Order: sequence, then C-alpha cells, then structure tokens
Amino acid sequence: MHLFSASGIFRLGFFKLGSSNSNLSYVGIWYNNGLNEKPVWVANRNNPVPDESGTIGIDRYGNLKISHNNGDPIITLYSAQSPINARATLLDSGNFVLRESSNHLWQSFDYPTDTLLPKMKLGFDRRTGLNRTLTSWRTDDFPALGSFTLAINSDQMVVWWRGSNYWESGPWRDGCFDPLQDEFCDHYKYKFSYVSNEEETYMNYSVSKEITIFPRLSLSSDGEIKGYGMNVMFTQVSCLNSSSSSLRFGCVEQKLPSCRSSRIDHNKFVSKVGAMSRTGFKFDDKNNLTILDCWEMCLQNCSCVAYASTNGENGIGTGCEIWSKDSSFTHNNLASLREIRLLESGGGTAIFPLVISSLYVLLKKCKAKRNRQRKEHTLLLQELGKAGKRHKDANELQLFSFERISSATNGFSASNKLGGGGFGPVYKAWQLWSEGRCVELVDSGLVEYKLSEVLNGIHIGLLCVQERPEDRPTMPDVVSMLSSDTTLLPLPKQPAFFISDVLIEDVEVGIKKAQNCSLNDVTMSVMEAR
Repeated sequence: MHLFSASGIFRLGFFKLGSSNSNLSYVGIWYNNGLNEKPVWVANRNNPVPDESGTIGIDRYGNLKISHNNGDPIITLYSAQSPINARATLLDSGNFVLRESSNHLWQSFDYPTDTLLPKMKLGFDRRTGLNRTLTSWRTDDFPALGSFTLAINSDQMVVWWRGSNYWESGPWRDGCFDPLQDEFCDHYKYKFSYVSNEEETYMNYSVSKEITIFPRLSLSSDGEIKGYGMNVMFTQVSCLNSSSSSLRFGCVEQKLPSCRSSRIDHNKFVSKVGAMSRTGFKFDDKNNLTILDCWEMCLQNCSCVAYASTNGENGIGTGCEIWSKDSSFTHNNLASLREIRLLESGGGTAIFPLVISSLYVLLKKCKAKRNRQRKEHTLLLQELGKAGKRHKDANELQLFSFERISSATNGFSASNKLGGGGFGPVYKAWQLWSEGRCVELVDSGLVEYKLSEVLNGIHIGLLCVQERPEDRPTMPDVVSMLSSDTTLLPLPKQPAFFISDVLIEDVEVGIKKAQNCSLNDVTMSVMEAR
C-alpha cells in the first residue's frame, strides 16, 4: 500500500533492499515513474523494521511514528507536546508534511537523506538550529548513514569524507557553482540559488519541466555527486573513480604517507577471491566503516597490503579487516571464501600459484583425526617391535621400517636417485612433486594412508634439501610443520643436486659396471691389476 501525492508525481511506502536484507524494511519516497529506482528519501534509514509488520501513522496524541507488531515503536518522526488533531500529506514537491489545520508541525524536507529535490534547502537555519545536509548511504544496498556528507560551509558547497575535506565547489556565482557548471547548469539547466542572511544560509535549485521531469541531486555511497537529466542519471563529481579533470574539479588532494605513491592510480588494489594465511586487524563494527573507508585505512598504513569487508557474506559489504606484509594470499573460487583486495603496485604480498592454493584447501579438508593417528602410529611401532610402548604425543614423528623404505625406492635404485649430499642420497620426489604425481611415491603396501600427510611430508622433505642454507627450515621449524596441518609452507626450489634423465642413465651404467666388480651385496670390491 502506498500514499501518492495529489498529481501522482511521488509515492510513499515501505520497501526492502537486496536478498540479504529481505527481513528489513524501510519507509521511503520515490518518483512515481514506474522505474525500480532508489528512493529519494528514507524515514528510518538507521532504524529498519525487522519484519513485514511495519506501519506508519499518527497516534491519538498526534505523534507521527513508524511501528511494528501492533504498536511497538521503531522511530518517532514527530513527538507532540500535547494531544493534537494532525494529518500527514505527501505534496507534489516530494515533501511529506505534518500539519494541524494551517499550522506546520514537521516536514521531510528538513531531514534530507542522500538526495536534494527542487526547492529543498541545503544549509542551516539559525532560528531553529536545523542544519540540512545530505549523507550518503553506507552502501548502494544499505541506506544507513554512510561516510560522505554534502553541506554548505561558509559560501560554498563541500563534501566531507568522515569529517575531512574531500571536495569544494568554490563560491556561488552567476547562478551556479563552477564544478557543477557543465552538466547541471549548462546542459540540464538546473538553476541554483544561494541565500545567506541573519536567519539562514542555504542553497537550493529549480528545474524547468521541459528539460527534465524527475530532477534530483544525489550523493552516492562512494562520494560522487550525481544528477538526473532527461531520462538518465549522470555523474558530475567523481574524485576517486575518474581521471577526468572536469569530474575531479574541486576535489581536495588526499594526504598520503611517504611510503605510498602520490598518485592514487599507482596505489592499485585488485580484487580476488580466496583466503589470507592469518587473521588480520579488524576495526570495531561501531566505526561503521564502508569498503571505501577500509581502502583508506589500508592506504594510510604503510604495512598494509590487503583489506576486505568483515560483513561481506551478508551482502552489505561493511566493516573492515586489513593485513600486513607478513600475511600471504591463497587464490580460490570456492563460495565459502572471501573477496579480498590486494595491493598490486609496490608488492608486499605473496600470491601463491594455483597448485599451492589447491594443496591448502586439500589440507584443510583432510585434517587428521587424532584417534586414527594413534592407530597408525601403533601399527608402525608394532612393525618395529615396539608395540608395547605408549606414546603421549599424537604428533610425534612417524616411523617406517627399513623394508618398507627399501620397497618404496625399488631397492634404493639409482633410477630413483635425485642427488647426493652429506646425509646420503636424495630420492626422486622433486620431479613427481612438480608434475603433481606425488601419489606415485606412496608404497603400494600401504592399504590406507592420508594424502594430506603424504603431500605435507614430501613438501617438508624438499624444503630440507634446498641448496641455500637459509632456505632450509630449522629442526624446530620442521617439528612445527609436522605437528600442524594448517601452516602454509613456502614453495621449494629445484634441489641443487637435481639429475636429468640423461645423467641418471649415465649413473646407472656406472653402477652396473661397479656391480660387476662386487663380490657380495654388502661391500664394493675394486679390482686392480698386479
């Protein structure tokens, strides 16, 4: 049910926004043009009705309020000092007014949201103390108070971003403000007026109906100033989303720390779906931060390399979490993961290849159960004749018999040999690991095994044979890696003693010659002529 103005230009009623907010409803006013547009005014932007039982009306005392569940108040728009006989009317100007006879009590034009309609005043009234400003929605689908405010300050229009100067129009002259000249004034013939006296200071405008029949000036959730001309919305001011000098006319340069580039386009963040390696710093939800605020928070913090909204899963996209340089990102398109914005220029965040992200997800899904670990451990101890020994640590390094290792390496065959070092031969794991064929390393005698443990063990083993000592984990690091299946491991590089197929063949020939000189399977005899 809707309330219409006398000529049907405007309508008032309840509305909902987005599937995530399907249980929240608001009272709004729209142009009655049959289009599914945003409302030009919202009565209860910070106090939504939690269900579909909302009503708006005047009680027997003359209070104008929004209620639900048979009278429980959500918000009181006007509170009468004494019982009155009042009535509410929606005018053809879009102004929703409350009157008692000819006495004006309350009007929606005194409490604008994000849109200025013709004849609506932007400015302050020194008699009543009212300061009429526009405040953006928090997001395009969430009408609560946002981060940007459009107001009159001294003799000009200004936009504040959370209290800081963001845009300035300069003084009003010749019927317009300079940054609004092109579209608003010249093209669509918006006629601005500026009044300043002892009683009030304000700006408003009028538009000829021959030019546009649904005029408005709006402040978007990302700080843009938009208008309506003919049958289309247009953008006149865009400080962050445009490189056009005409759209950036009046924008105040944002101060950045010395660690960031002075050019905004050099501090580019790219949006990816995935997960970070650790929990970042979360700002209090009471700060009412938008995703744009979160970007600014990250940009002002020299150690920040990524940011995301904390309420993104409900579709609202508010709240803020930022990550520093010691965090890494794993890319994946699973629906349960988050949209995270990563700093592209200047580096600082490690983006793992798809194979590692897949491994990470696999390890998460294959998290070991402690009772199975104990059972497998007991079986291995039995194999070594130590079945009677009890072990308290379920994460203790697992043991394998000599026979099982010998079988897995085909009798320590040279065809499996990767290289040699101070601790003996290194076997052919790198090639299979790099080709994604790690399962081929598993002993066929193992009827049951955990793929996550196999992959983790091979990964750690390859890290332990890196050429550079600083690339190898310390023993405490190895113990930590073995005892945790959630630690993200660094990528191993190709081992220093990697041997190609050609070299392996050469080694095999040499071994065969040596085998001809062996007198037993234990020692190597060297034959020399007398």
